[in-house]
Amino acid sequence: MSEQEALATVREMIDEGRSFVLATVDERGRPRMRWMGALARDPEHEHTCYMECAAGSRKVGELSGNPAAQLLFTSDDYRCIATMDGVAGLVDDLEVKRMVYEAIPASPKFFSSPEDPNLGVIRFQTTAIEVVCMGKGGPVHIDLT
Repeated sequence: MSEQEALATVREMIDEGRSFVLATVDERGRPRMRWMGALARDPEHEHTCYMECAAGSRKVGELSGNPAAQLLFTSDDYRCIATMDGVAGLVDDLEVKRMVYEAIPASPKFFSSPEDPNLGVIRFQTTAIEVVCMGKGGPVHIDLT
């Protein structure tokens, strides 16, 4: 699999809108993983995406202490797995919150509006990608730094 094919595979997984895993690092240096619901891709920066969460959630506190994070995606049949390394943190910009709220269809189920004080938006800036697809050769590593 070429780097271009790997990047197309990641885009497809993100655009399908299925659940994915966010990994953070806690205050004791241990990894913490949790399922997340949906992403909004940044319209101006291809390798930046956003996700919603409760503003006071544990993940927000972990990211403020250590911005290192990973996202994990799988295809429907689990034959392809994509891992994105990056740095993440909470966004306070109301325009970004508005864009994310509008891009994620389920937003109104959890938050009253982009101005809802309980709405937390995490910006994830990808630094590296690894894609593994069974039957398509070994892993493809892409360094974006």
